Amino acid sequence: MTSEVLRCTTLQPVRTAHPARVPLGGLAPATHRRQAVRQAQRWLADESSVLLDTESTALDGQLVEIAITDVHGAPLFSSLVRPTTPVDPGARAVHGIGDEELQDAPDLLMVAPQLRAALAGRHVIAYNARFDRGLLRREGERIGVDLLSSTRWGCGMHCYTRFRGRVDSRGRHLRASRLPGARHRAVGDCRSLAEVLQEIAAG
Repeated sequence: MTSEVLRCTTLQPVRTAHPARVPLGGLAPATHRRQAVRQAQRWLADESSVLLDTESTALDGQLVEIAITDVHGAPLFSSLVRPTTPVDPGARAVHGIGDEELQDAPDLLMVAPQLRAALAGRHVIAYNARFDRGLLRREGERIGVDLLSSTRWGCGMHCYTRFRGRVDSRGRHLRASRLPGARHRAVGDCRSLAEVLQEIAAG
């Protein structure tokens, strides 16, 4: 794993899909911005890179939708996933996916082989990778399948927050940036992330 991935996965856990702060790590915002530009350029140039987004029954719930796209937002894999628990009303208000829409969707065991094949050997970039990676880890444990085998991860939110360079009132942290143009559906959010990475890479 790269140092960027390690920094992303050591953010403090919080009870939200979008952590509120990213540590400055002793670096000036301008330095963070330059590093973010280089990081996005490397991700876009890496042929193993894919973008991933998930939707769930709740913040700590089960998977209900997943999409994997290339770095331009073209879908490689996309599916609704039928959970074993109802969709929380708060989650439904965000992504619009209800229990009735999921009744005829495949369950996770059915889509796991395709999902593993789509992720194998990939450098997975997600907006708030902690959330998506954690969800897939828990869901894999629930069904007894390692969904994350041979993957590397990068955090698009961490990269964009460093690019924006928004320091909190005490000058100690960068305030995390929400995904611009978020659709709150898996493919749509992958495409929004693709646009953000292009913006960062352009400097």
